[in-house]
Parts: sequence; structure tokens; C-alpha cells
Amino acid sequence: MSPDMFEGTDKLQIGYGNNCHLFWRGDRGNVKNAEFRCATSKGDNFWIKKQGDQYAIGFDDCPLYWRGDSGNVKNAEFRCGKPISDLFYIKPQPDGMWAIGYDNCPLYWRGDSGNVKNGEFRCGHSISDVFWITGAKCKPSNVQIFDTDDEAKFDGEELIGVTTAASCSGGEHTLILQQSKDLTEDLTLGTTKSTEVNWQVSASVTVEASAKFLGSGGSVSATVGSSVGGAVSWESSREKTTGSTSTTGSSVEITYKTPGAAMIVGFAKRYVFDKSQVPAKVTVTCAGGYSYKYDTTFSLKTKTYSQTFYKHYRAEFLPGQCTHSRADCVYNWRFSSYKSVMDAHNKFNQCFPAHIGKLTKK
Repeated sequence: MSPDMFEGTDKLQIGYGNNCHLFWRGDRGNVKNAEFRCATSKGDNFWIKKQGDQYAIGFDDCPLYWRGDSGNVKNAEFRCGKPISDLFYIKPQPDGMWAIGYDNCPLYWRGDSGNVKNGEFRCGHSISDVFWITGAKCKPSNVQIFDTDDEAKFDGEELIGVTTAASCSGGEHTLILQQSKDLTEDLTLGTTKSTEVNWQVSASVTVEASAKFLGSGGSVSATVGSSVGGAVSWESSREKTTGSTSTTGSSVEITYKTPGAAMIVGFAKRYVFDKSQVPAKVTVTCAGGYSYKYDTTFSLKTKTYSQTFYKHYRAEFLPGQCTHSRADCVYNWRFSSYKSVMDAHNKFNQCFPAHIGKLTKK
């Protein structure tokens, strides 16, 4: 006997499409038609019990029957107060959907007009209508994002550090920039299908992608949450230090002479990836060890930082021109944004007009 992935809950929701939920029709009497009501936010709660290789489906004390009248079309109906009699197959289909049927009679939702569709078994027909089942203790365990021909695009630079030094004493000194602030690497995944598999509440999964998407990363922990009808949203964010020796081994060291000054400015290039349809394979693991995979597409947005680079500037004071106030000139500039840092070389030059100093290119 294979594992019962539906065991332990009587609050399963069954439906098709984006918002068509299964109901047992609440009219009087012990026989209730099974019907799908579209444009609804939730349906009736059902149980599914495994018996051998087949399943009984029911609501409260009302098991599901296929009505045994003549002909090939049989109403699906719940018979309250009756024992479990009819058993059904529940077969996994692509995209995490399920086929439900009796012998060679798959379950259909009747395609008439309006938002209420009777459930019926059509004998001698092939499987056509497929359904989602939520709350079945099935959760995604892995998402593999496949490479595409698209790559992340350059989106500007981010300031990661500035270091300056100045002195009126004579000699040769060393200036090093090797520390940087933390930058955030973001990954956002979204389903592109309104009928995406209904995953139970939330789960921690591993998202695997190539360096094209994640910069230096190969995998990242993500969180997935399901909503009514099966749409799934993903969000993930991880902290990453870019440009420091502890992470990338990136640093720069320069020498400068005094009386004089030096400045080093560090940047990290930023890349973004934003596509509406990226191919992926999802692995879903259910209670009892049952699992399946299916191919789908996601919308994918990433932001990553890489390729640290530096600019440095040096200058010397002319003899007798160095004073404490002139040496402090390089400390007084404030670089609050990348745009202001792009003016760094002009600002540095302003501290050394021709009559008091000279810029050096060594």
C-alpha cells in the first residue's frame, strides 16, 4: 500500500481553475449533489480516506457516490448516513493537479453556463478535467531555476567605502581600503500561472539557480505561501558582504608622500535580472514520502552586486604650504551618494590648488 498523503485531515478543499470550489449541495434530504461553485473564496471541507489502492471521499458522514443509473453519465452525489461504498482513484497529473474517477469514469465538472457546475462521472471518457486538492500535506521541497539566454544587466554602482589620509609631517605612508558595508542580495520569485499547485500554508524550500541569476550564489533559502485557488508567491532576501576581504578578498593599497594626502574610493557594480517567464522544475514532497516533479515557469527578479573596483587620488603640498586646516580639507568632504563620489576627484583637486600643492599620478 502506498503512503496516504491525505491522512489526518478532514479539511481538504477540492476544486478546479482559479476559484471554483467543490460543495455538497445543502438542500434537504440525505442525497446531496456534488457541485462546483465558481467565483468563490473557499468550498466545503472534505476528507479523503485510503482503502487499498483507492480512496473514499466525503463530507462529515456523507461519503461520495457515483449514481448508479443507466447510461454513461453519472451524477456525483453525497449520501449522508450511508456507509462508504464507492471508492475512487486519485491520480497525480502535471502541475500538481489530480484526476479523480471511478473505474473508467473520470470526474468532470459540467461545462454549462453560469458559476454552478454539477460534478459528474463520464464513463468511457478519457481523463480531461483535473482538480487541485489543498491541505494534502504536500509542500515544495526544491525549485530548480533553469538557465536562459538572458543574463543580468548592469544597473549602476554602489559606494562601498571611502578612506582618506593627510599629514604635514614628512615621509612615505600606506593607505589601505579593505572594509565595506553590507549590501543586500535580493531574490523574488512569483508564479506565472493562476492555477499553480496549491501548496499548504507555507514551507521552507531551496531555490537553486546559476550564477547568472544570483551573482556568486548557487542556492538560497526561500519562503513560499499559498493563497486561494493555488496562486503562490515567493520572496527571499539574504545578506551578503560585498567588497570586504572576508568575502571577496578585494582590497587596494597605495603609498603616498607627505606633506600630502591620499584618498581611495571603492565601488561595487550592481546587476539586475527581471523576467516574466523563466523555466523551472518544482519538486513537491507529500506526507508519507510521496513526491512528484513538474515543469513550470516563474517570474524572477534578482539584484546582486559584484566586481568591486577602486579609484585613488594623491597629492603633495608645496614646501611651506601645509597647514592643519589645509590637511583637514580632505576630511571635510561628505560622500553621501554615488553621484557625489563621482565628483571625488574634483573635490580632492580643490584641496590642492596650484599655489599650495600638486597632484601626483604615481
